[in-house]
Amino acid sequence: MLVSFHVRHAALVLALLTFMGTRGRAQQRAQELTLEAALARAVATHPLIGAAAAAVRAAEGNRTTARSLGNPVFVYQVDAASSALAGATPAIEREVMTSAMLPLDPLFQLKPRASQAGALVRAARADLAATRRDVVLEAASAFFAAAGAAVRVDALTEVQTWLDSLVRYTQFRVSEGAAAEVDLIRMQVEHLRTETDLAMALADAARARALLAVAVGFDSAVVDLTADTVCNCPQPPTRDALLAIARVRRPEILAADARLTAARSGVSLERTRFLRDAGIMAGVRTMGGERSMVTGVSLPVPLFDQNRGEMRRADGDRRMAEFNREQVRRQVDADVGASWVAVTAWAGKADLSNGSLVRRAEEARRITEAAYREGATGLLQVLDAARALAEARQVSYAALSARRLSVLRLNAAIGITELPAILTMPTSNQSSRDTQSPAQMERQP
Repeated sequence: MLVSFHVRHAALVLALLTFMGTRGRAQQRAQELTLEAALARAVATHPLIGAAAAAVRAAEGNRTTARSLGNPVFVYQVDAASSALAGATPAIEREVMTSAMLPLDPLFQLKPRASQAGALVRAARADLAATRRDVVLEAASAFFAAAGAAVRVDALTEVQTWLDSLVRYTQFRVSEGAAAEVDLIRMQVEHLRTETDLAMALADAARARALLAVAVGFDSAVVDLTADTVCNCPQPPTRDALLAIARVRRPEILAADARLTAARSGVSLERTRFLRDAGIMAGVRTMGGERSMVTGVSLPVPLFDQNRGEMRRADGDRRMAEFNREQVRRQVDADVGASWVAVTAWAGKADLSNGSLVRRAEEARRITEAAYREGATGLLQVLDAARALAEARQVSYAALSARRLSVLRLNAAIGITELPAILTMPTSNQSSRDTQSPAQMERQP
């Protein structure tokens, strides 16, 4: 049994050394990726943001078309008519008519069409801001997940290395008759358990790095933990102050307002289509060397189709937009409230990221191991101290990531998407751009 254990142990140590060496060389070659760098790269390269930006350009193109008048129609017409007497050689006289027709529909529809298209541009810009925010949150979650997985791998690797030395020490004591063989068996079982946990942790770390690669665009980066160990979580502003900010600049509310404006403009647009295909015409007719002016008006009679169906449809769209805006407002209030509670819960709490918890767990393991080597304590206490140290490392970083994510989510809940503002605690005093009106957004290029 001891021989087979030694063989497995040697193989595992060799595999771990190979993995750690490969990982170390990869880390030397790879770029260290901090949270700020990960978020900046995600915003700069994520395809969803590119698609949302393309949607903005498409809406701006539609707005350009909506602001344009209808093109005039020029007509040049030549007619040949016979004016000769019966039995005589026919004489052909040419009748030439040149005219221009200007459609009147675009004149009536220009204001509602332009208002509708401008509102859809604002909605597309708000959707772009919401997409940017979602990408930032996704990248932050992926970063902390990858970092947490790396912390777990490092903690279990340290535990396994420590168990290696303790197994050798217990084997020596068993061979000397100073310890029972059951302690060695228990130690070997714990060693195998740690091997299994480490293998699962390595698989989880690989999946976490893959998700991070999707968010930032490359997988050759090493998560830099040391640059993200400071988390200042003071008391946030009041919930009412944050709700006021959210209702002004949250992208979903801006998009809902813009789509409601577009729906109202759609109702006005359909009302102007009561008379369609109307136009005025003016021209010159030349016949037999004589010229005359020709004018006319084209005005369809809305006898059967009075566009009532489209007007009802547009009114239904307006009502749906109103209900959707109310639903968005409720969701925003709920998001801000939940995020505010999460940040408030962390405010004033002991900062576990300063290493105090890990240092105390290390000290406890050191004391317990020394007592075990002196025969003053049992094996279970030693193993519990080892597990406690591994858990302390993971809990410490989990607390750090939870704190920073709570601040990120609160900023996202009130509509802040700019870097690095989204990484800091929000304040009740926002810049003029943070509280700009839809009309100011419309005037932006």
